[in-house]
Amino acid sequence: MLLPVKWLKDYIKTDKTGRELANGLTLSGSHVESIYSLNKGVENVVVGRILEIEKHPNAEKLVVCKVDVGERVVNIVTGAPNVSEDILVPIALVGSKLPGDVIIDKTEFRGVESDGMLCSLKELGYPDNVISKETRDGIFIFNEEVELGADVVDILGLNNEVIELEITPNRPDCLSIIGLARETSATFDIPLEEPEVSIENEEDHISDYLKGIDVESENCVRYYAKVIKDVKIQKSPLWLQAKLMEAGMRPINNIVDITNYVMLEYGEPLHAFDVSTLEGNRIIVRQAKEGETLITLDNVERKLVESDLLIADENNPVGLAGVMGGLDSEITEKTTAVLFEGANFNPKNIRLTAKRYGLRSEASNRFEKGIDPNLGSLAVDRCCQLVELIGAGTVVGSSIDIYNDVKEENTVTMRPERANKLLGINISVDTMLGYLNSLGIKSDLRDGLIHASIPTYRMDLAIEADLIEEIGRLYGFHNIESQPL
Repeated sequence: MLLPVKWLKDYIKTDKTGRELANGLTLSGSHVESIYSLNKGVENVVVGRILEIEKHPNAEKLVVCKVDVGERVVNIVTGAPNVSEDILVPIALVGSKLPGDVIIDKTEFRGVESDGMLCSLKELGYPDNVISKETRDGIFIFNEEVELGADVVDILGLNNEVIELEITPNRPDCLSIIGLARETSATFDIPLEEPEVSIENEEDHISDYLKGIDVESENCVRYYAKVIKDVKIQKSPLWLQAKLMEAGMRPINNIVDITNYVMLEYGEPLHAFDVSTLEGNRIIVRQAKEGETLITLDNVERKLVESDLLIADENNPVGLAGVMGGLDSEITEKTTAVLFEGANFNPKNIRLTAKRYGLRSEASNRFEKGIDPNLGSLAVDRCCQLVELIGAGTVVGSSIDIYNDVKEENTVTMRPERANKLLGINISVDTMLGYLNSLGIKSDLRDGLIHASIPTYRMDLAIEADLIEEIGRLYGFHNIESQPL
């Protein structure tokens, strides 16, 4: 799990550095693998606007661009295939540094001098797996207005640090930025500020777009859906693209990017379907029929077996539940109405399906470890909130929620004296309550026992010893002195 420090600080207000945060999380029980800077050595790369483009007089595949970098206009010779006039691009001026200790000098290309170079994301140090397909073979183009001459490191957030963590199978709640923010909050005793999720405006009714949802399999615990109309498919705002790339994901388009952003934020995998592709305007969650086929988003035809859980319309499969969507229902430039799915599936079923097809996706990685079914509605509503925020469409009124066996919080009791004896420490009940409450475990003292209400996202807490371990790790196992037997 990649934890961009700047993103973490959206929920935890702190001046601590990435290394300080990583050290604290390590001491409180998180498995920090590494910490690194996104900036691989970029210096003096600025934003410029291409004013004019002329053919190179002596080279058929090159053009000469006049580029405004704020205080002056420079000539740049390039062979990039996606240049055009009036676009904003990253410019490495003479004296700039790029990853690999590359220093940009004034260069002559067949008799024409170039005062620098236009940059692709790869040249700025981004790995291939986070670069969108549209910009992979050309220069990066800013899709919104940014200040001419501004430092690209600041604009793209390359001055950010990223903490890489190994998340153990018993803590799927930490496969999310908010889950790790909760750990950080408890570790450093800093308040957690979760997003206030609300939808400002809704029009029409979901029944105008969707006839219904049928859940025919016990492997689907919950299925929650909302619809967006008047969708405008385009590139995401720069801040959204940057956050996804920081977290190791490739931007695709505004709708898909929102689902990936919320998955990273809350840990709930989401999917978006093009409503116009759903035959019969209905969603059916069912087991596959032997020999049935589905072309998944990776453009591979899969021959299905009965143990596979499917999302289908009235006639055909449209997605391999919890693993990967179908190609025929994907979001395209022609999409005008979208169904957001926030579902919960049987972890064992998803794990076996993902293993059978060799498809380990971000979604299956989370589903197979177990996810709080109460997250589905919150995550979908958060998607709708972001749709409104970036102007990607209009939220349709109401929702459909198939959730028969609602998961409730459990209560676990703990003996304070037992905790102190087992840990070999001597701390007050108030301190114990403080530790538990800081983790979102609402706790109080009654009749000499600590009664802890276990949040549904903490599926690893079931008995007294689990609570004692939580107290021990926040106290700091490194702070417990060895004692003779």
